[in-house]
Amino acid sequence: MIRLATMAAGGDKGQRVNLTPLFIAPAMSQAAITIGSKVRVTRVRDRIPADLVAALQADATGTVKDFKVTDGKGIGVVVQLSNGTTTWFFDDEITAA
Repeated sequence: MIRLATMAAGGDKGQRVNLTPLFIAPAMSQAAITIGSKVRVTRVRDRIPADLVAALQADATGTVKDFKVTDGKGIGVVVQLSNGTTTWFFDDEITAA
């Protein structure tokens, strides 16, 4: 589940108020992981290319760069691995490093 907050700009009586959605963080099964967090890939659900397997075997840590909606309900975590490769994982495939 994604929690959204709104941030009001203005707010004086008679003024228009712009409500801008502010992405807080996905509800994850472990400690809060945010953009910039260091994470470790702990498992992979699906088949992945051989070059990604090699990259994960060499060093399974990376930095969270973004989040993405995977199927209309789930949240994927976009991770840049230490070798520069960027790919996404489900939230239960990573943990804080």
